[in-house]
Amino acid sequence: MSVVITHYNRPEFLPQAIRSVADQAYPAALIELVVIDDGSPDPNVTHALDRIERDFQFPARGWKLLREPNRYLGGARNAALTHARGEYVLFMDDDNYAKPHEVQDFVRVMENTRADVLTSALDFVWGKDPPDPDYLRLKHTRSFDAPPGGKLSPSFAFLGGSAEAGLFKNSFGDANSFVRVSSFEELGGYTLDKHVGYEDWEFYSKAVIRGYRLQSLPTSQYHYRFTSGSMQKSTRYSKNRTRALREYLKLLGVKPPTFPG
Repeated sequence: MSVVITHYNRPEFLPQAIRSVADQAYPAALIELVVIDDGSPDPNVTHALDRIERDFQFPARGWKLLREPNRYLGGARNAALTHARGEYVLFMDDDNYAKPHEVQDFVRVMENTRADVLTSALDFVWGKDPPDPDYLRLKHTRSFDAPPGGKLSPSFAFLGGSAEAGLFKNSFGDANSFVRVSSFEELGGYTLDKHVGYEDWEFYSKAVIRGYRLQSLPTSQYHYRFTSGSMQKSTRYSKNRTRALREYLKLLGVKPPTFPG
């Protein structure tokens, strides 16, 4: 299976995301990592990426670190996946932190349910540091109880593959998701709009409207980090929301809007 991490101008978080992939309970030999830098404009990022590639021994692990022109999130994920070989792909953002059981749990659920798309509940984390080490020490916990001496992180869960609920709210899941590659390709991947968010919501709605199976695990599989440069703060809500509705508009015979870059 493959893990795709999209990166843009945040090399302070990227090593943590990569470390969380390297520390998975799933056999390391069965995990392929593809990191794609989506045209980061800061010249210092180039040196940081070189250092990260060297420190994590990308060539020796068979991992790839791609330095690409800016395509925005949907285009970057699509481009990275053309370099991946896995039957399944875990999409991560550069500020996510995978729990050690994330890949293992997703693979098990995918193979037992034959789902096309899996999302999950998440735990929130703030600041620049890795998540609470108590969570990392208890690598295989699925409990909702706080670990000994630790604090329970605020969490959020998603409803899953309800097209009706998804019309009003993203009840499907966050962009951190586990997808069957053949299904992703049949659906055409993410749309390529720039300067607009909610590409994940749009993709999920397209999947369920077209009859693909989306499920959301009720247990948290990763840490979602609140950062100042998030897409929700740098894009317009009205455009984002309209993008998420495009598949619904097609059902009504309404020409879906476009967002010129």
